Amino acid sequence: MAEMAIEIVVKLNGDYPSFKNYVWAAQHLLNGGTPNNRVDELVLEKLKSSGRL
Repeated sequence: MAEMAIEIVVKLNGDYPSFKNYVWAAQHLLNGGTPNNRVDELVLEKLKSSGRL
């Protein structure tokens, strides 16, 4: 998760929410939710590329 968060912070150009937002996004998406914002979209991208979705 920390590695994922670091990569997302880089993609957001340093504009980042708290770490718990990454965890919430991952939980939401892993439970079948759809992306609601840019962080969700980036977490979804990372989950797919890592084979978790």
